[in-house]
Amino acid sequence: MKFTSIVGFTATLLVVSVAYAASATPFPALVDGFVMDLPPGWVQIPAEAVEQAEKEVARRAPNARHPHSDYALQFGNRGQWFTYPYVLIHVDRQGRIPEPELAKADNFSSNAATAKATDALQNIASELDIGKMRYDPATHVLWVNTGSNVTGIGRVLGTSAIVPTQHGHIDVSGYSLERDFVGFVSVFHDLVNSITPEPSMKYQTSLLDHLPFLRGFKWESLLTSALLGGVMAAVGGLAWRRKK
Repeated sequence: MKFTSIVGFTATLLVVSVAYAASATPFPALVDGFVMDLPPGWVQIPAEAVEQAEKEVARRAPNARHPHSDYALQFGNRGQWFTYPYVLIHVDRQGRIPEPELAKADNFSSNAATAKATDALQNIASELDIGKMRYDPATHVLWVNTGSNVTGIGRVLGTSAIVPTQHGHIDVSGYSLERDFVGFVSVFHDLVNSITPEPSMKYQTSLLDHLPFLRGFKWESLLTSALLGGVMAAVGGLAWRRKK
């Protein structure tokens, strides 16, 4: 690709990022108790395509336990589902995360999660890595970056957020090719920051959070899932396009 093309494409991504607030479309996920903004130029991936992609990932990587995505979004390419960049959203209702667990998550070692994902994704992805988790006490959101070399695709980077609620958490993971990541990472962050749970779901700190029997949240499965989501386009998306 010529340098002028790279400059032009990067400029387009920056315009998309700057224009986010002005042209984002409300996306009500009312059945799951929250609303968020659909970034400009983004579309929702149909449930049928999500289901087909997840079945193909399960077939190709039977040892990879990736949670069902309740929502999936991608930038443009309507009908050509699961092309980069895309976003996967999973709504968990299995219990509230105590605030001290969120605050100390940055001390968690990701080695076990990386090893598990590497084993599960043999022949699909290599050189998997998980960055250090970062907790934002102002928003109670936990962030982590991931990366992998996806067979037939190249280097894919991702940023994931765990948005806690009173009933569990909303997991949001955005993925793009490495060369495009700088232009889309702010879009991923804006989408996460736009999530507004209904009052009964909105996360609140509690005096009970410091009781010892509420400790010990297992981060490994969440981190493994963050890595696995990055291969959806290479495995599940290809299967969907062949079907059509």
